[in-house]
Amino acid sequence: MGRPPTESGSGPARSRRRRTRLLVTLLMTIGVACAACSARTRLDVASTTVAPSGRCDTARVVEFGATLPLSGPSAPLGREYRAGLELAVRDVNRAGGALGTNRCVELVYKDDRGDGPIAGRAVADLADDEQVAFLAGPVLPGQVRSAGAALRQVGIPAAGFSGLDATFRRSQYPWVFPVAASNGVVATTMVSYASSQHWARIGLVSDGAADQSSVDAVRRAARRHGIRVVGPVVAANPHGAAAALARLRRAAPDGLVVVNDTTQVAQVLRARAQDRWTVPVVAGPAATDASVVTPVGRSALVGVAAVVPQALVVRPGISSSSVRRFRDELRRERGGALLDGSIVAPAQAYDAVLMMASSANSVHSTSPTSVRAFLESAGYVGLLASYSYTGGSHSGIPADQLSVVPVASLADGLFVPRPARP
Repeated sequence: MGRPPTESGSGPARSRRRRTRLLVTLLMTIGVACAACSARTRLDVASTTVAPSGRCDTARVVEFGATLPLSGPSAPLGREYRAGLELAVRDVNRAGGALGTNRCVELVYKDDRGDGPIAGRAVADLADDEQVAFLAGPVLPGQVRSAGAALRQVGIPAAGFSGLDATFRRSQYPWVFPVAASNGVVATTMVSYASSQHWARIGLVSDGAADQSSVDAVRRAARRHGIRVVGPVVAANPHGAAAALARLRRAAPDGLVVVNDTTQVAQVLRARAQDRWTVPVVAGPAATDASVVTPVGRSALVGVAAVVPQALVVRPGISSSSVRRFRDELRRERGGALLDGSIVAPAQAYDAVLMMASSANSVHSTSPTSVRAFLESAGYVGLLASYSYTGGSHSGIPADQLSVVPVASLADGLFVPRPARP
């Protein structure tokens, strides 16, 4: 990854950060007694800068900011995103940097600890204090909601990792460009899968963090397919997943549709296995992350399917060379061991950086309005999908670029499903 991350940058960005830190230190030293200052002190979070290297001018940088949950329960997921960001920045700089003027892309990230208010402050600080050209994050749906005002008003292009439906509406989040499928699209895809499996009765489970709109989308799609939602709609959490599933089991569904926007889905899958309930399950892409697959165990994933980007599914006669190359780079960075989970999260992060960098190169500028106008007219073809953005909707990954695959078909980061029997 080049030189190790530091708390300093280079050029004007470094000067801005130094002035900001001096101001905060001065305020704390003289004990300014105002509620606003004390709130800022409590929420302030340090920036980590990955010093750039490669065939680019390290004295002139384009800063890419990110807010990630690098501590707390979601830290493993946060580190997946960070790995993808670092690989992308390295590849851009190795290719000569950004804007056709050999400027390095410099990664600046903050650990928001999975906390909503801290994520909101991180977004504002990255835009105002660090003056980054582009943003990525937050990751968790609760954080996105908390940071909503900042994301709407930030005035710079931001890659969205969450599937929250609101962030796909340009009228509500004009600067967010999702590199995911919306929860509504995922929900509809899951119900279509349930119909293909001839499930007449489904049990509906929320992982406790999912948006209500996703639950509503499942209900609407189920009605269209003539599928009945039975039993209570249960919200599983780390302390009540077993009890929640026990209530649902009494309704005898043919399968479970798990609406999940975080890796809390692990609690649902673990409770199902512990209860020795073999009911089939279909869940969202977070169910394929290593932080779910590893603790739950492969044996507990039999009968569990997940919605994933089609590009990660190995299919005969269809090239996946770019995806495999990225997977191999990621594996080398981790010492060469085979990957336990899918590469969805790091590939999202990789696409986020390359999308912004290539758009800036195309318009020869980091002007926010120019980059946004370009993306809304041209879209972007990344590792995971051909992302769709227009002046009316930032659609992210469309439904026709998603697949439902057995989680047990995971093999070194990708999905290799067995051919269907004749």
